[in-house]
Amino acid sequence: TGETDVAADELLGKLAFQAPDEGTGTDAILVAAAIQARSEGDFSSSSNATSLDFMVGSSEAAATKMTLNSTGNLLISDGTVALPSLSNIGDLNTGVYFPAADTVGVTVGGTEQFRFGSNPVSPGFLQKNMEQ
Repeated sequence: TGETDVAADELLGKLAFQAPDEGTGTDAILVAAAIQARSEGDFSSSSNATSLDFMVGSSEAAATKMTLNSTGNLLISDGTVALPSLSNIGDLNTGVYFPAADTVGVTVGGTEQFRFGSNPVSPGFLQKNMEQ
């Protein structure tokens, strides 16, 4: 970029992957995936905080599905019971997803098995129920 005054959320650079000459047109010629660097705030002599956005598409133009921010936090999409955000590549309907704010769900075989919310689960409760 030749930018001389980088503000919050400005695009610093982007690698986009697409097949613009695909003969079937429509979705086939949209950007299918991309990685972009985006400023997190105004740049200054003491700050250049930047996030990397990982974008993919599925019958759509590629959209951000995962972000790695400047503090090292990895932010992922919410997921669903049937297709959790964190899963094993060989078992896509088993894993962890985020059904609501401040809530984490665990799903096995596409069925929610457990949900953590704003009320902490006591260690004794968990141990008792896991031993049964």
